[in-house]
Amino acid sequence: MKIAVIGIGNILMADEGAGVEALRLLEERDCPEHVELIDAGTAFGHAFKGQFVKTVDNHNGIILA
Repeated sequence: MKIAVIGIGNILMADEGAGVEALRLLEERDCPEHVELIDAGTAFGHAFKGQFVKTVDNHNGIILA
């Protein structure tokens, strides 16, 4: 089983950077090998769309943070 945790947000905007901050905290811990951490930043709504489809196809589970 392969799981992707995708952090979304802008660290420059304190209220919008929660997903990216969550990824940073997860990176400090030892995540299992089947968990992939992906920083989508603010590109989730635009440039990341095509990559998101590939990510969904390649993982059994997706967590958006």
